[in-house]
Amino acid sequence: MNLDLSNEEDEHRRSAKLNRAFQKMNKMVIILDDIWKRLSLEKLGSPLGVEGCRLILTSRSSEVCQKMGCKELLEVKKLNTDDAWELFRKSLGSESQLSPDIERVAQSMAIRCEGLPLGLITLAGSMKGVTDIREWNNALNEFPDDMENDVFKISKCHGLSSCFVNNFLSRTTSLRGLTCRIYDCDEIEWIVNVPSGRDTTTDPHCIHFHSLKVEWLQNLVGLCKGKITSHTFSGHRMKKLFPRAILQDLKNLEMLDVLGCSEMEEIIGREEGEGSSLSSSSSTSTTAHLPKLKQLILRELKSICEGKLMCDSVEWMEFRKCPKLKRMPFYTANEHPFPSLRYIQVDE
Repeated sequence: MNLDLSNEEDEHRRSAKLNRAFQKMNKMVIILDDIWKRLSLEKLGSPLGVEGCRLILTSRSSEVCQKMGCKELLEVKKLNTDDAWELFRKSLGSESQLSPDIERVAQSMAIRCEGLPLGLITLAGSMKGVTDIREWNNALNEFPDDMENDVFKISKCHGLSSCFVNNFLSRTTSLRGLTCRIYDCDEIEWIVNVPSGRDTTTDPHCIHFHSLKVEWLQNLVGLCKGKITSHTFSGHRMKKLFPRAILQDLKNLEMLDVLGCSEMEEIIGREEGEGSSLSSSSSTSTTAHLPKLKQLILRELKSICEGKLMCDSVEWMEFRKCPKLKRMPFYTANEHPFPSLRYIQVDE
């Protein structure tokens, strides 16, 4: 179209310029990809009012298509089992040689993607180079029940200091939450940057992650103030993972894997201004209860928390390279501690 609208801020003039450009074209097809809500075609230059124009849009929602006045709805079919496995295997890369045991797990993961190409590609990409059968089994166990949730991946970005700002997720995520992996971005300091004055505890659009995996962010300082359910973190500047203020939002946490955090001092940290001495009257406020935590994997950690940690559902515990870890803060009200525990490993 040879039309530059970058300096046109007035939407009415911008729309008029688009319409005049459309009028000069004999035939055209406009494709609007990944539409989440009804768009005003008037603001887009009223293309359907131009003879010879055809409009195609893609959306996950048939309701959006109907609101846009689509005359014909075409459902894109999901991949069958064989095609899904072929795409998953191709996305892993030719350099990934799978043992028979890992291949069986990988095929199970591909099947559970339910033929969704984005899920297959994203999942396979996250497992590239993984040769430990335990990591494959962990990934399978963490697998979301519904692959229709949103998948988001950020890698090797420059100049990005935070990933999610303000109301981002209110427009982009389903009720199931976001499956997100962020890695190899040296300038990121915060995962979520919440503007001052915004109360995330009462905001209906507060961040909700189904799964958040963060790796190799050298300058990561902090995480977010939103809802978190399952995650892996790696950051060299982080000193504490969770402030006590968000413990109430971790009731559904099932897996916690902390690695590569050389400056990490504790998992559950004190708030600013709090002293280190705790009176008996405050003991209840220093007890962290993670009732659904099943896997706890900690590496190179100095402390877990100053108070008590209740996690009676834990099944798998690993502690690696933690020579400065002097105290295990686990506490239980049950007669038999760790009734579900079936594996524990301590190295170095």
